[in-house]
Amino acid sequence: MKLLILSTSLSVYLLIYLTFKNFSRYADYRKYGKILVFVLMPLNSVFFAHFQAKYYPTFVAYLVFLVLMFIWFMVVFNTSATLAYFGAIHYVFYLFVMRSGVMSVYSLFVQIPIAVLKQGGYHALMIFQISAMLVVVLFVYWNKFILTTERMNYVFANPGQLRYILFNKTILGLYMMVITFGSRYTLNEIWYSSVHLITAIIVGVVAYSALQNGISVSESLEHEKQTVALQNQLSMQISHYRSYQKYTEGFREFRHDYKRMLSTINSLLRNNQFEEAIHILDEMGVTLASNEVAHKQYSNYPLLDAVFQEYANRCVENEIHFDGILYWDEAISMDELTIVRLFTNLLTNAFEAAGDSQARYITVSSNARDHWLDIVIKNSFDGNIHDDLSSTKTTTEGNRGLGTKIVSKTMESIGGVFSWDTQDQEFIAYLHIPRR
Repeated sequence: MKLLILSTSLSVYLLIYLTFKNFSRYADYRKYGKILVFVLMPLNSVFFAHFQAKYYPTFVAYLVFLVLMFIWFMVVFNTSATLAYFGAIHYVFYLFVMRSGVMSVYSLFVQIPIAVLKQGGYHALMIFQISAMLVVVLFVYWNKFILTTERMNYVFANPGQLRYILFNKTILGLYMMVITFGSRYTLNEIWYSSVHLITAIIVGVVAYSALQNGISVSESLEHEKQTVALQNQLSMQISHYRSYQKYTEGFREFRHDYKRMLSTINSLLRNNQFEEAIHILDEMGVTLASNEVAHKQYSNYPLLDAVFQEYANRCVENEIHFDGILYWDEAISMDELTIVRLFTNLLTNAFEAAGDSQARYITVSSNARDHWLDIVIKNSFDGNIHDDLSSTKTTTEGNRGLGTKIVSKTMESIGGVFSWDTQDQEFIAYLHIPRR
């Protein structure tokens, strides 16, 4: 019996280790989070083994461990309550549903009523150990092939779908506990074991279907966002093309007239009509200057030049001073869609913040060094900002700080570094992008 308790504790230890390890893909550990994991894993193992060895109602065990896992996630990880609850119910739910299914099959096989099996002892520990090992195998398979980090991040980025999944699992978990509690009152044990097994299967399948549906919807929304980003990219490239077209047409007209103008200037100078000649030269200078303004180059990379042209035009319309040149290295490993998303989020934040300030300006600079490209984007702002960069204002697109969070995740994905600082009423964003 002691050996069985030990092996059950080890099974639970392995399951909890896998639980924390998988959740670390979605949230960062707190300062002492990794140390707490090694403290909580044996503690949880003892709790699980104790609850199975003693006669505790299943619904009590379910609720206790759901609350405990929620607390552990909040203590170990720097995450939101919603995400912590997802982690808790995801693992506790499937463990107890698997336990219900194994208990039903075990009851039918050994011809022992479920009510007796649940009273603790050898059979309860054996059932729980089998369930824990099956859940470990199930989670390893799911996390590798189905519930991948990329797919789950789509769900976490979609609060509506995440709440839908949590609601379904919460209701199904409570329903499973009600069915399990019915073992105290049924007289036909074979009938109840069969119903218990079928219920466990249905609950598990429905919960998994809800999770898959949430992932599919979230993926579709993410693809829609990418489509919108591509449309915005195309719009900026068209705007860039029109600006360049205006630039070339101006020079075409100037080239058509400049020979005639030079001939006129030559004639005026020969006749000592210096004032008239100077007047024509001044007009030529104004024409050249207007064409230069019509297509000011902001980057050596055409795509980025198009992005900056778009925001420069917005700034002109809103009386915001926009200036700077961004050098881009072709050796940087970043696809075009990522580049557009990165800089449109930064420039959108800068544009909105500068629009609320008195100084109203945005400047961009870059510097290539060793294996890094350093980019600095400065903008004026009204001085009101939170530590997490969430704005005190809410726009039709949500919190302005969301754009900065997207930038941070994007930079992390390419091995870059993103940081920010404020000086007086100036916000400064620093990007350090690896050049490979």
